[in-house]
Amino acid sequence: MEGLTILDVQIDEKFYVPESIILEGLKFKVNKGEIVSITGPSGCGKTTLLNLLAGLDTNFKGTVAKNFNQATATHDIGMVFQQPRLMPWLTAIENLLLVMKGDRQENLEICEQKLTQVGLQDARNYFPHQMSGGMQRRLSMARAFVIEPPILLLDEPFISIDLATANKQRKLLLTLCEETKPLVILVTHDLREAISLSDRILFMCNSPSKVVGEYRVQLKTNRDLNDPRVSDIYTELTTKFSSLTE
Repeated sequence: MEGLTILDVQIDEKFYVPESIILEGLKFKVNKGEIVSITGPSGCGKTTLLNLLAGLDTNFKGTVAKNFNQATATHDIGMVFQQPRLMPWLTAIENLLLVMKGDRQENLEICEQKLTQVGLQDARNYFPHQMSGGMQRRLSMARAFVIEPPILLLDEPFISIDLATANKQRKLLLTLCEETKPLVILVTHDLREAISLSDRILFMCNSPSKVVGEYRVQLKTNRDLNDPRVSDIYTELTTKFSSLTE
């Protein structure tokens, strides 16, 4: 996807102890509105990378440059984690309001609209423990999108849920992205998921990890994990990057 580069990443070195370098010489750029999946072997540093991009960890050598209009962005980054991470003492609507800034009444209307968009309008006053796992994940997705961030980071958000629910969540993600067009970085172990959701896939190697491969996905219409085109690309990529797709 051609366009304005929003994220320019250069991680020269990241380690927790000097003898154990996690990331080294890792570089990539992402454009506005692009959905990029990052995959690679377990333990290669994908979640560590996401934490650096989010600014949750600043102890590294290198740069994470963000290029967007700071004046119009109330938040620069939205995040969806492996677990919903909702505040258990807050209702659904309160969990959304928690991340909002500005006029409460205006924010309330925005949050109501977002709950309706993700199909949770009847659960506005439910607490997380009163919701199913799928409902909690939809609420987590709504919380990330309600602030309309220019950058959205997702750390295996569809892991450990049943296939039908995961597929619904993936379609919801694409629907929400179509509306606000954030730059999206998705960490996933599921190569079929990466193919069905992404414009581009980046492959990381074992530690010290860096980007060692890239694939541009040429699928433009109604993607699904069971689409024969996804299966064809999956076969191609597992052959080309066999050591990185386990």
